[in-house]
Amino acid sequence: MRQWLDTHVHLLYPERLHYDWTAALPALQHPFHLRDYRSEAQSLGIGPALHMEADVREADIEAETELVEELAKDPSGPMVGAISSCRPESTDVRAFASVVERTTANPLIRGFQARAAYTAGRTFRK
Repeated sequence: MRQWLDTHVHLLYPERLHYDWTAALPALQHPFHLRDYRSEAQSLGIGPALHMEADVREADIEAETELVEELAKDPSGPMVGAISSCRPESTDVRAFASVVERTTANPLIRGFQARAAYTAGRTFRK
């Protein structure tokens, strides 16, 4: 069977991170861990995967990256990279630049996603 690369895996670890956007969605009021994803993905021929940030609170962004790093350490696991969250609209330019610098130094991170809810119609940097 052909193995597919899943480029958009969202995992939920509410015991470690905050996902405020799930409050209005009862179906997402529970964890969805890597083991849950693997049990579904393997039967569909999905092999390697990229974790897509799951819109955690800004204060949890680096903790989410650390969690994905832990998950990627399993050599039999599917995680081959991650798309990290970022908040370019942050009023603390130095803190934002520092987060980007640390995150881009991480070989697991393949890119960033800025959430549309935070970025619509904004100019971030001139």
